[in-house]
Amino acid sequence: MNYRQLEETWIQEDYNAIFRHVKKTGGASIRMSIGCKCPGGIDLEHGETKDGTHNCDENTEKNGVLCLGHLHSIDDAENDGKTPYYVVLRNPYTRHVSNNNYLKYDTFRPDKSTLEFLTTTQGNPIKNIKYLCYEDLENEYKKFKENTPGSDEWDDELETIHTKNLYTDKYIKMREELKKDKNIFKDEYELWKKHCGHLE
Repeated sequence: MNYRQLEETWIQEDYNAIFRHVKKTGGASIRMSIGCKCPGGIDLEHGETKDGTHNCDENTEKNGVLCLGHLHSIDDAENDGKTPYYVVLRNPYTRHVSNNNYLKYDTFRPDKSTLEFLTTTQGNPIKNIKYLCYEDLENEYKKFKENTPGSDEWDDELETIHTKNLYTDKYIKMREELKKDKNIFKDEYELWKKHCGHLE
């Protein structure tokens, strides 16, 4: 049982999959490839933007998939476990530095943890989560496509929107300094390591 937002009211609708867009995990590329690209418009960080790469806070839907933006989750009522809920995991030390690099922060500011994307709006665990690994995203996208009914309209290959960040020396140093603190992203790192650590 799934839903979409229409005039600020949730109505239930059947979807073959839900994709939750976590920042700096290749989500814009996956959404573009599925067809439920970021809607553009007014972006809090960039002002007026084109569609596809900005305003990814918002939900979109296409080809049987509900793409949840950065700011949205599902309610307990929709969390019945029947619809697979896909999330991309990325090494948090790289992900958080990538976000700082993208926003051009001078000092480190952590983004919210990936774990916060794995709960309902009421704070309960999402059921039927399927993890994709950022470090092998092209192949993970193909598996996602193969395992989702109605994905014939998706792109065969992952659309590459953003090239992987070319870190400056400052951000490389920031990442290495963060790695010395084993507690800063402990839970997020353990989740990533469990499912994707073999790709490190």
